[in-house]
Amino acid sequence: MWCLPTASAEFVAAMERILDLYEIPYDPKHPKVCFDEIRKQLIEQTRLPT
Repeated sequence: MWCLPTASAEFVAAMERILDLYEIPYDPKHPKVCFDEIRKQLIEQTRLPT
C-alpha cells in the first residue's frame, strides 16, 4: 500500500477526473482502456536480491 504525505489541489482535481471516467456506463462503441493495468512479464533479476 502507498501513502501520500500531502495531496495538492492539483493532484485531487486530476484524481477526480480519472475517477469520473470509471463512473461512465460501458459503451461498446467507445471502450475504456486502462493503461495502469498492463500485463508485465519478469524476465530476469535486474538487481541482486538482498
